[in-house]
Amino acid sequence: RNKVLACRYNTDEKTIIDLFESAQGKGNICGSQDSIVVDHCHVTGEIRGILCSNHNIALGLFRDNPLHLKNAIDYLIKR
Repeated sequence: RNKVLACRYNTDEKTIIDLFESAQGKGNICGSQDSIVVDHCHVTGEIRGILCSNHNIALGLFRDNPLHLKNAIDYLIKR
């Protein structure tokens, strides 16, 4: 798996292994250990971290736009 991820993200296996080890196998947002994936910027291709698949999908649906995420947080707080 590490070899495939390294190829996909144009890096080496050690970088992938270090990434998972530094996150202790947990998603950087929620700490879940279920369905962990590599998160990356679709513009630069740069790896950002490890997320559960739900949060990775959510960021994609928000198109990685911090303003939209902030508006969503504000909306949830008001409700």
